[in-house]
Amino acid sequence: MQRIEVDTLARTFALKALLPAPGDPTTYPSLWDDRSLQVGSKLVYLTAGQVVVADW
Repeated sequence: MQRIEVDTLARTFALKALLPAPGDPTTYPSLWDDRSLQVGSKLVYLTAGQVVVADW
């Protein structure tokens, strides 16, 4: 899974270290359908067609 760091002030992004795939794919959310983005102290998560915003 690719991690990307977003700098909203500089309007840039940087690729971070890859995260390994889980050993048992049934214990992890769908890698095809789910996406998340951390912006400052917030985590924006897209899953099952819904956007969820939470404190990181």
